[in-house]
Amino acid sequence: MEWLSQKWKEFWPDKRQPIPCRGYWYGAPCIDPDSTPTFDPMLGFPNGRKERQMHMTLEEMIETRIPAEHRNYCAHKYVDVMKCYRDVPYRQRLFKKACEPVWDEYKHCRYGLEVMQFKEFERERRLRARQKRRIAKGLEPDPNESANAEAL
Repeated sequence: MEWLSQKWKEFWPDKRQPIPCRGYWYGAPCIDPDSTPTFDPMLGFPNGRKERQMHMTLEEMIETRIPAEHRNYCAHKYVDVMKCYRDVPYRQRLFKKACEPVWDEYKHCRYGLEVMQFKEFERERRLRARQKRRIAKGLEPDPNESANAEAL
């Protein structure tokens, strides 16, 4: 087991730092989850994409005191849950499950949001892998070569 510990220390010497990601992770392009998309959002959608609409503005979310982690496309459902929690007595919520339908709607919205984020992440990963293959075949220029040439 000592050799495994040593290999891990070589790979990740300072545990206070995040795990390194040097462009490719186990052969697949490495993507920072907080990064913005690098490809055109309409790429691969000949008829276009349906744009998602926010149901609440940022000002409304701040005014209703929604915590930062809930300020997303499901904020309007979160407000409904909090109204139910405020208006319905605790015993009804606990024993009669009065707020459960509202909570289920909120959870369903959050699940859809997570699925959408996973799909976008996977789309970005596949487009980067496609770009890597096309560069290797010589079908498109390498965008990093011009940055490397400017650095020299």
